[in-house]
Amino acid sequence: MSQPSSAQELETILSVVLEHPDGIGMAALEEALSSRLSLPMKRRTLLRRLGRLLEAQKIVSEGKSVACLYKPASLTATTGVATPPENIVVESAVPVSAEGAVIRKQVRQALIHRSPVGYQRSFLEDYEPGVTWYLPESLRVQLHEIGRTPAGARPAGTYARDILGRLLVDLSWASSRLEGNTYSRLDTQLPALSGDHPGDG
Repeated sequence: MSQPSSAQELETILSVVLEHPDGIGMAALEEALSSRLSLPMKRRTLLRRLGRLLEAQKIVSEGKSVACLYKPASLTATTGVATPPENIVVESAVPVSAEGAVIRKQVRQALIHRSPVGYQRSFLEDYEPGVTWYLPESLRVQLHEIGRTPAGARPAGTYARDILGRLLVDLSWASSRLEGNTYSRLDTQLPALSGDHPGDG
């Protein structure tokens, strides 16, 4: 007898689960499949097939270990497509373009519905920095404007010096607290800006 394909096995498993709306356990599922498949299916293979059906949201599981039950996912009357659970957010809060929506729909497909795509080495090998552009100029300009800091005209290193200054004030204030002094952060900050320490004199 010929070995059934994985697609046929998936369809058979799904058909058995669909016949049990209240759920079916692993032992009962194996028994039902033994009469429908030409060759017995190993437990490890069955678990992989069930994982693919769960990922595709064709079925759902309840319980754990030996008490686990597999049930049909709720189906819409018109499309027969499994509806996602209520706790899953279907759409992202970040708005995307029409092209982005198409890409997002593709990457959300289950693995069994995706078309295999080979790796294109020329995509990277043909790239020349400053010569080759993956994005159109209008989009590059837009991304450049979005990514610019508001303090673009300030001297180089200004932002880093601001961070370092705040760090030194916090360090000085914490050190004073450990020594038992009661300086406030403002008392610590003012001498730090002038280069003196509150305890210097």
